[in-house]
Amino acid sequence: PSLTEGMFSEKWRIRQSSLLLLGDLLLLIGEADNAQRAIGSGDGVMVNGKVGSAVGESDDSDDEEEGQDAARSGTVGKLRTHMGKHWAESALAAIYILRTDVSLTVRQSAGNVWKQLVSNTPRLLTEIMDPLVSRLVSLLSSTEPDLAAIGGKALGETVKKLGDRVLPAVVPHQW
Repeated sequence: PSLTEGMFSEKWRIRQSSLLLLGDLLLLIGEADNAQRAIGSGDGVMVNGKVGSAVGESDDSDDEEEGQDAARSGTVGKLRTHMGKHWAESALAAIYILRTDVSLTVRQSAGNVWKQLVSNTPRLLTEIMDPLVSRLVSLLSSTEPDLAAIGGKALGETVKKLGDRVLPAVVPHQW
C-alpha cells in the first residue's frame, strides 16, 4: 500500500522510485515460480538468470516468443495468487496510469515495467477495470494539477484502447 500511495505523490521522483520498487517486487513475485522450476528441472542450462539449451542444441525463436507471452500472462495470474486479486489489480492499474505521467522519466519507466508484466493490454484492462476507473476518478478530482493531468491522459488512453467498453464502467462512478 505504501508503494502505490507513493506512485501518486506530487513529486515525480517519489513516483519514479515507488514505481521502480513496485515493478521489481512484482517481477520477483511473478517470476519466482518460473525460476525455481527452471533451476530444478535439469532440462536447460542456467546462464545469466535465463534457461538456455545445452551446447550444440538450437533454439527456435518462435517458440521462445510464445513462451515469453505465456510467461507474461502467467505472471499476472501468479501476482493475483500470491498478492491477492484486489492488491495485484490495484498495483497494475497504478502502473498503467503512470504510463501517461507528465514526467518523461516516470512515463518511460512505467512503460518498461508494464511491458515486462503484461502481454495483452486490452484484455488485462478489461479485467482490472474497477480499480482502474476508481483510481482515475480520484486522480481527476485531485487538486494537484499534475495528478489531474495524469488522470485525464490515462482516461483518454484507456478510452482509445477499449472504446465503448469503458463507458459503462465510468458512468456508475459519476453518480
